[in-house]
Amino acid sequence: MKKQILALLLACVLCIGCPMSALAAETPETAAPPAPIAAAPDASAASEPDCIAPVPSEAVELPADPEEPEIPDFETWCAQLSEEARAEILKDDPPLWSEYGYDSREAMLADWEMTAEDYDEMLLWAYYWSLYLEDEDEDWDWDDSEWIEETREQMGAPRTGLAVMLNGKFVSFPDAQPEITDGRTMTPLRALADAMGAQTQYDAAARRITVTLGGDTLCFTVGEPELTVTAGDRTRTVSLDCAPYVKDGRTYVPVRFLAEAAGYTVQWDAAFDTAVLIDRDALIASIDRDFTILNRLLPQVAENEQAWKTVTNAAALIDMEGMPSLKLQFGAETTQNSRVGHMKLHADLSDLLESLLPQFGVTLEPDMLATLSQAEAEVIVNQEEGKLYLRCPAVMQFLAAVLPVEANDWIELSIDWTERLSDTSTQQLLELFRSGMTIGKTIYASQLDTGLYGYPVMTYGNTLDMAQSLAAVCGDRCFAQVGSEYVLRFDRDDYERLVYGELPETDDLYDYSRFDLLVRIGERNGAPTLNAEFYISSDGREYASGTLSAAGTQAFCSILFVEADSSRVSVDASAKTEPAETAPLSAPPAGSHIVTQEDLLMPITQP
Repeated sequence: MKKQILALLLACVLCIGCPMSALAAETPETAAPPAPIAAAPDASAASEPDCIAPVPSEAVELPADPEEPEIPDFETWCAQLSEEARAEILKDDPPLWSEYGYDSREAMLADWEMTAEDYDEMLLWAYYWSLYLEDEDEDWDWDDSEWIEETREQMGAPRTGLAVMLNGKFVSFPDAQPEITDGRTMTPLRALADAMGAQTQYDAAARRITVTLGGDTLCFTVGEPELTVTAGDRTRTVSLDCAPYVKDGRTYVPVRFLAEAAGYTVQWDAAFDTAVLIDRDALIASIDRDFTILNRLLPQVAENEQAWKTVTNAAALIDMEGMPSLKLQFGAETTQNSRVGHMKLHADLSDLLESLLPQFGVTLEPDMLATLSQAEAEVIVNQEEGKLYLRCPAVMQFLAAVLPVEANDWIELSIDWTERLSDTSTQQLLELFRSGMTIGKTIYASQLDTGLYGYPVMTYGNTLDMAQSLAAVCGDRCFAQVGSEYVLRFDRDDYERLVYGELPETDDLYDYSRFDLLVRIGERNGAPTLNAEFYISSDGREYASGTLSAAGTQAFCSILFVEADSSRVSVDASAKTEPAETAPLSAPPAGSHIVTQEDLLMPITQP
């Protein structure tokens, strides 16, 4: 995680203020002096819910792990299964689709474009894996139940059973516990509402319950599969696939629907049997209170559909021992609004190809050499339609040898698959940054993969840990006001504390013999300005140095890398952003030949 923090720090210093962002940049208004440093966010604030928990099932007699040392291959194992054992496996209990976050088997089949036979084969593979492959490496154990139980206990939850975590803390259910009903995690309303700081009212005659949280009102009736949400003057109805019910005097509600209707993020941690709820907006806002100075530099997005154009140019000079100097030139023109982006890329690689290819005995046809020397590409991302279009003549010329394509064809790819992912989805990240970038959003986004590849119960705590570590070296309190500017000095000790959490006892453990960074943030004509200088040495020799300057929507940088005095790479780049006169392309121009991903795969999949 410390390495992630360093990457975030360097990204902030080298990129913020530069209009080469993935979002349309808008010159921020004149910033006010930094706000007082806020206290750490209240971990008891509200959060997001639900997910489908696996339903416990009774033990089933299935084929035992064979005694012979040689593991059978999957096909042989399947052929040896008895009909009774196969039927038990294909009962799908607990359901595999629920572990992938789907509401039904049919939903997963449709989303994955699978047949029922494909799904059954996946079930057999999963059981085969659990028998022979999962425990081959005893040191690689993701299902460490003892560690999970101890961790749950240390975090304030019962060692086992369903649980709900709200903003990093487990919710206490003193007299009624969460349970699974029709594949949904149902939780006692009173305990959850109290933990969220919500008020509840119950109309016994109508069996209607009203939950008030902040300025929002959520109403539902026991036994009816609908939830009415009123926010301001807007009212909407949400359909529930599991109606609220009363059990032993306690009202149970579906966690996901209730929390998402109230605006919280929801993850399911299958290892911890826990619905993880995070008040994302409150968490991000609490982090950003420590970064008001740096946040001035991050690009903001216009509330309207104004399109912005960013022109970027870069040149690199490579000097390597025993070889002639190589010059490379790159450029990009990006036009985009909050929904569609169109980027044109070009590169002059003639110097590189003419110098290197003969040394390796490579000869290219004149037309191919010309295409590669003056390489170009176009990318169109249409978020609304879930489409990505790519045109790259150099790549298509190579593909033309094995596929029925031509150099100027466009490739069409679907990006709808991103909607299947939970908090790690591209859709959520785009939505997160649609209203502008901040340090808080960037830190939170860096932790989203915890929900897919790790333990979601750790997401909230990891986000706070990273924010606190970063604030200790580049938060508001680290800047000194000098005249009209705010100045930050970052040295080798700061670097070591950021990466390792403490200073090494000897210099032998230092990554760099020198690490100096100077950042100055000011204002000119109502727009923020940034000037940064850095110098890094390793083993007493210069390793990297550079400068970055930005004012409003223009930025310039110059960087030098040195490797053991035998090679040097210098890069100079500039970028400028301004309102675009035309909207970005949402699809290839009329008359273009488009090749779909199915067209590309067809020659491979055909017998």
